[in-house]
Amino acid sequence: MAGVGAILMLIALVVVLAYAGLAGVLAITGLIFLWRRSRWGPRCLITANLLSMAFFYWSPVDPGQVVWVAVLLLFGAAPAVAVVLLVWPLLSKVRARVWIVELVVLLVIAFPLVSAYAYGIEADVAAGLAPAPPLVAAAHGCGGSTASTAPEKL
Repeated sequence: MAGVGAILMLIALVVVLAYAGLAGVLAITGLIFLWRRSRWGPRCLITANLLSMAFFYWSPVDPGQVVWVAVLLLFGAAPAVAVVLLVWPLLSKVRARVWIVELVVLLVIAFPLVSAYAYGIEADVAAGLAPAPPLVAAAHGCGGSTASTAPEKL
């Protein structure tokens, strides 16, 4: 079964790398378009930031890891702030009909990604604030021992 596990891990790696690559290509393309004052710049950047926000669905926090939760919250706030800041360039200087269509498309794209982000962040905070499991110390007689229990003979 080790071969099946290795194949599944390879597939998971390819999926994660493709996801990160898509977000990266969208971000780079969005930056280029934003520098050239194209209308596609904010669109690509918002989509890339929403994809990076959805990656927080995966919860790598164990109970009691309060500092790690704080780090994840800081990293998770960056794409959320970027999306909020990019909404104004997206919707400014546009006719009302185009503004409504872009807002509807943005909301359709954002709904599943932001809900995954909210679930992941909430799960991280809940796990981090949960009490850490007690440490279990080894006691004499538990498990195997490397020392002999027979008395020494001189």
